[in-house]
Amino acid sequence: MRTKFIHAAIIGAFIVAPLHLLAQQNDWSGVENVFGKKGTVQGNVFKITFPRSDLKVTIGDFPVAPGLALTSWIGFMTMGNNTMMMGDLVMRDSEVSSVISKLMSEGLSITALHNHLINETPAVKYMHFSGNGDAVKLAREMKAVLATTGTPLTAMQPETQTAKPDWSKVEAILGNSGKAKGNLLQYGFPRNEKLTESGMEIPHLWEPLQALIFKWMAAGQQLQAILFCWPRK
Repeated sequence: MRTKFIHAAIIGAFIVAPLHLLAQQNDWSGVENVFGKKGTVQGNVFKITFPRSDLKVTIGDFPVAPGLALTSWIGFMTMGNNTMMMGDLVMRDSEVSSVISKLMSEGLSITALHNHLINETPAVKYMHFSGNGDAVKLAREMKAVLATTGTPLTAMQPETQTAKPDWSKVEAILGNSGKAKGNLLQYGFPRNEKLTESGMEIPHLWEPLQALIFKWMAAGQQLQAILFCWPRK
């Protein structure tokens, strides 16, 4: 009887230990405290977003909603005792040089600088970055980078919605339901192949997918959509 009890205790310890470790890996409260807002968790990946609600960007007569194409994001992923970070920053042209300078002074890497939009006013750029180290330290470094821009750190006020959008025809064409949020409908189509960074598989929460976002416009206006594609390498 005593032997069975010991065996059960040993087995229980092996079960509880990984669960305890997973709980530690999924504790992103320190990062959330740095930014003063909540993020989303999927597995061992944490993602937090910062819509550029301070920008009033238009393409012709169409206003570009922050949730459509003007949201900065930062992702964190646990790797043993270390954390890998990457993300994408939305900037006005006038903010680019200060962001580059701050990223470099904080010891973070710049992996891309490019456009997502064409003929927008004012002009905006998108900068991808990465870093490794302690999660809270990385969060503080990125908060200092965000401070060089006009990015609001507080939650964005929901966009005024006069009527509930009817996405049934769009969803029928695409064959499945998207994620509706206010006047937006979001889709994410993961790539078939695995994408890796330094030998580590990049999770879908970090955008290795084809993203399709629709914005519901007022009566008589066209449906607005934007597609983000990851090229095959």
